[in-house]
Amino acid sequence: MAVSLSYLSSGPGGEERLFTAICILHDVRALEPLRNSLPAVYAEMNRRAFSTEAGRYYVLDSITGAANGD
Repeated sequence: MAVSLSYLSSGPGGEERLFTAICILHDVRALEPLRNSLPAVYAEMNRRAFSTEAGRYYVLDSITGAANGD
């Protein structure tokens, strides 16, 4: 499992606005038990996965938010 934190400074009209994205990444190898019992689910998650130096991961969950300035 991995956690990815991103910070982007953006806003309409060029104003500064904090935007944060937090993603929980899960290793595709953890889905191996599903390969035989739920092959369609395994295939879809494997299709959505992306490769990194550490292995293949898919986004298990994510949350985003923006700072609302006064």
